[in-house]
Amino acid sequence: MDLSTTYLGLKLKNPLIISSSKLTGDLKNIKQCV
Repeated sequence: MDLSTTYLGLKLKNPLIISSSKLTGDLKNIKQCV
């Protein structure tokens, strides 16, 4: 299933974007989001 989209001129593989939060305060957690 292709979920790719374009957001602000950027081609994204999927529409989910992680943002600043406690979940992204640690590199290990960011890698788990990918």
